[in-house]
Amino acid sequence: MSTKKDVKDIVLSPKVGDIVHYEFESDQYMITEVLPRQNELIRPDIANIDQVLLVFSAVSPDFSFNLLDKFLVILGYNVLKPIILVTKIDLIDEESLIKLKESLNYYKPFYDIYYVNSKARVGIDTLDDIFEGKITILAGQTGAGKSTFLNALRPELALKTQEISESLGRGKHTTRHSE
Repeated sequence: MSTKKDVKDIVLSPKVGDIVHYEFESDQYMITEVLPRQNELIRPDIANIDQVLLVFSAVSPDFSFNLLDKFLVILGYNVLKPIILVTKIDLIDEESLIKLKESLNYYKPFYDIYYVNSKARVGIDTLDDIFEGKITILAGQTGAGKSTFLNALRPELALKTQEISESLGRGKHTTRHSE
């Protein structure tokens, strides 16, 4: 039987992704130990991640190499595996998509890159295997299509999605979810 004093002895506060030991007593669960973490991030406050899916739209909002590079530096520093996902390939003309792919060729030797049209499910099935047995987080610019991608991958999630703000030319915050 644990006491409030025992609970106060837990040095780490649990984060999403933590592996913990717990006890059940008096109709409630109490964490008794937070096991050592493989890795952790502070923003967002998560732990034990296997990989990060960096979601960027081809257009609407425009692809941001600056933001991609920032993410890659942070993930490299934290020794986390990035995977680059380019969404909304249906909204860009063929010539511009070819130029975008050529620009992303620089990253190919180091990172896996996927291109999808989430609404038509183009390229979605090629991604199924990369999540098998992995704890994956999604990150990327607002309005890049993270929720739409997750809905295409797992329709049962039925996540809320929004259109791009015409006045701002960027997305509205929709997704902040841990499971």
